[in-house]
Amino acid sequence: GDVNVLPKKYPKIVPLVRDALENARFSLFVSGKLLQTAKQELGFSGKNALVIPNGVDTKLFHVMEESPGALPVAEKCKGKKVIGFVGNLVWEKRADRFPDIFHHVEKNWKDVFFLIIGAGPLGKYLKKEFEGRDNVFLSGEIPHEQVPWYLNLMDVLILPSRKEGFGCVSLEANACGVPVVGSDIGGIPESVGEGGFLVSEGDCFEERLAQMVLEVFNTPFSKESLVGRAKEFDWEKMVKNEMELYNDCSS
Repeated sequence: GDVNVLPKKYPKIVPLVRDALENARFSLFVSGKLLQTAKQELGFSGKNALVIPNGVDTKLFHVMEESPGALPVAEKCKGKKVIGFVGNLVWEKRADRFPDIFHHVEKNWKDVFFLIIGAGPLGKYLKKEFEGRDNVFLSGEIPHEQVPWYLNLMDVLILPSRKEGFGCVSLEANACGVPVVGSDIGGIPESVGEGGFLVSEGDCFEERLAQMVLEVFNTPFSKESLVGRAKEFDWEKMVKNEMELYNDCSS
């Protein structure tokens, strides 16, 4: 994902990064979009490039009948449609726009609850914005093993990033049977796939994303198909693909 950020922030490193990519035996990218960016922004030839996506631990992320562990917030979610976000609370993830997104959803859907799972620089801002709200939960930093507990409470995951290398959380959500609404930025379309819903950049983005969330609420979907797609990206398969490359390099 740094291909999206560092060359523009530090232009002097562009020749160094390009040389590193060109002279490696293989240059691996987690998404086709990142490879395209490297070609366009860095002048990378791509002759030694391969795309191997990030994976998902399907032993950890899976559909649960009941969320394990003590999750008091689960009671507040009952009987409501639950919108969730999992990730760093940073500008790149568009966390600063969560209040607007939630506002547009609430205007059109009465019983809704928002789960914001993660921590980051915008955490204090969001806590202040949502102060006194009984339908918003901010978890703060939590152990990775607890993430699937919260995903299983959600009816839809949003990934409205401004920048994103791949978007592995989309696969984690799918593995838990949860559909995803994301921006059409970076590798998100590749991580979301046909089982997800994409919103293009532009005017009224937050309102259009909220409208897409409402469409998901009203659209029947198969948890089994989402889980099946996630299993195609199981970490064991992805690691096997990389190991084959490492073995080729050492032979």
